[in-house]
Amino acid sequence: MRSALILLGILLLLAGCSQGPVPRLPGQTEAPADFPTDPFPGETGARFKVVASESMLQIKVYRAGRMARLGHNHVISSRHLGGEVLVPDELPRSRARLYLPVASMVVDDPLLRQEAGEGFEYPLSEQDREATRANMLGERLLNAVGHPYIYIQVLAVQEAEEGLSATIQLTVLDKQLSKQVPVEFSSTACAMSVSSSFELRHAELGLEAFSVLGGALQVQDMIQVDVDVLAKSRSPDCTG
Repeated sequence: MRSALILLGILLLLAGCSQGPVPRLPGQTEAPADFPTDPFPGETGARFKVVASESMLQIKVYRAGRMARLGHNHVISSRHLGGEVLVPDELPRSRARLYLPVASMVVDDPLLRQEAGEGFEYPLSEQDREATRANMLGERLLNAVGHPYIYIQVLAVQEAEEGLSATIQLTVLDKQLSKQVPVEFSSTACAMSVSSSFELRHAELGLEAFSVLGGALQVQDMIQVDVDVLAKSRSPDCTG
């Protein structure tokens, strides 16, 4: 998800991506075969393993233009984040290495659309959702077969005016993007949670917003990204 980030795989969703029957693509959830057993060799600190079932990535994409009513806003989601988090005694040295199987992404989960509220009121049919998803994951867009994973690294954590911020690096296809994002962080000896909500814009990725009919139907420049991660300690002193 050509050299472009996740936006490129989502841009066409607003323009009516359903183009007739398409095969259902299986949702891959396994860890990358080359994901390191020890993501932080030689580094000290508390180590936590991401709990996929209690973590989530959500991306909201919005329609725009004079004919926006002909398109749809979309919620793209996955509950299959994986990876590890390192929390040393010095919080700024905290690190994370996460992965997301591209084929685990779901288009317009009915419950999430309902929770999203205004602009997402109308549920989409199963056929439309699956057609949109198949196009999104196809070779021309996210290419889930050729590039099956998105990688997210937290490189550093800093104190900001309001709370904490983190320097993250996203890797999608062969494109990397570094970005400073706000984070909320809490931890105990046996578990930690981190959440972040931020925007991505086409200009950051060197992309031009998708547009048809002279801009009458287009993708809004901004997409909204929300990440919630729960991870549990690898320490043998922690159980459950």
